[in-house]
Amino acid sequence: MGNRGGVPRRQKGMRLKGMRCSVRPNRLVRVGAIVAGAGLVAALVGGCGDTTEPAEKTALSGRAFTAIDAQGLVLPPGSNLRLTFDGLSVRMTGGCNTGTADYDVQDDLLIIESMALTEMACEEDLMALDAAVVALLTSRPTVRLVADELTVLGAGVSLRLSDEFVPAADRPLEETLWVVTSVLHLDTAAGGFGTARATVRFVGDTVEVNGGCNAGIASAAIGDTSIEFGVLGLTKMACPQSTMELEFSVALVVQGTASYRIDGDQLTLLNGEYGLLLEAAAAA
Repeated sequence: MGNRGGVPRRQKGMRLKGMRCSVRPNRLVRVGAIVAGAGLVAALVGGCGDTTEPAEKTALSGRAFTAIDAQGLVLPPGSNLRLTFDGLSVRMTGGCNTGTADYDVQDDLLIIESMALTEMACEEDLMALDAAVVALLTSRPTVRLVADELTVLGAGVSLRLSDEFVPAADRPLEETLWVVTSVLHLDTAAGGFGTARATVRFVGDTVEVNGGCNAGIASAAIGDTSIEFGVLGLTKMACPQSTMELEFSVALVVQGTASYRIDGDQLTLLNGEYGLLLEAAAAA
């Protein structure tokens, strides 16, 4: 099948109820089954019905694309803009904040009604990148996927991204400034901390913590998958309630024994029913 400008949507399994008779293999369209080979195409066209089960994926699902060029917006030094597609959800990272949204692709148009964005304060150029990319993604832009290159086209704006199927190298746990993007409790996650910015940095056998208001250190014995924290001593300034709640969430995790996992520039810390999602800060 052709692959110039679009790819058909992929779906788990082959539970086909029916399929509309117009098949446009070169467009990022919604279909109800994987079409693999001319014989299967003929069989599907021969048995066209008028309904299709809702698809669970698009051709973008399971792929992460990193920006390599842009027109009409600026990719600042130190940014690493990435769009990660998981099922029918998309995640934007690499500027200042993390954005998440549900999405669909219809007739080569990327459909995102709105995007939830964390609310950290960063350098102005990174925050401007966040705003520009969210505006582009929610404007129903045209998307074109050719091999491993994705192009997103809006009004006067274009973004070119590449997927080389090579996962980003894991950032080192130590000496990396990790910024809290979400706090976890059981099966829920919460982000959006206004101007508060909580960070964690492991240096030798200690951890430096800034809870958003107060700062302090604790001992940290790092194992292969877990960290044994000593008592965390923080300064005792008073800040707005939302900031203090963020700080309390950080302190709940940075104590006792916590497990950790690094995926590229993402760090997950879990301690009992509480946890933190963190992202490596952009290089200065």
